[in-house]
Amino acid sequence: MTTLYLVRHAESVANADNLLAGRIDYPLSPTGKLDAAAIATEFAAKIDVDLIWCSPLLRAQQTAAPFLVACNAPLRIDERIQGGDTFLDNTHGLTTEPDEIGNGRRSGDMLEKLTHIVQGIGEKLRDQGGARNAEAGGDDAEV
Repeated sequence: MTTLYLVRHAESVANADNLLAGRIDYPLSPTGKLDAAAIATEFAAKIDVDLIWCSPLLRAQQTAAPFLVACNAPLRIDERIQGGDTFLDNTHGLTTEPDEIGNGRRSGDMLEKLTHIVQGIGEKLRDQGGARNAEAGGDDAEV
């Protein structure tokens, strides 16, 4: 069976200023870079990672970079992981205050979109024979 772990990007410079970035491509903050490296090291010590999926956004790729080294796993960039159109397109410049993000309404939208994305990744893994064999094909996997 394939297990999928979800790791959100580390703190971006926008997050450090309590702003939601949407699809604007902010890099990680210095704290975010340190956090990503620490999490990757701990993750790799506990979990055997076969494949890393990542958004094309810089902050996501900067978060994934230490995982690539620590886990010695290949990277697959997937446009779908950027998030939902209605969620991210409408958040740039908002703060993280509850009144500005709709008291969780948009969080529900994002959860729905994330569920759809994860199902798509699961289908792709099944079609390609699971995470261990995603590059070369192989036996069927449960997702």
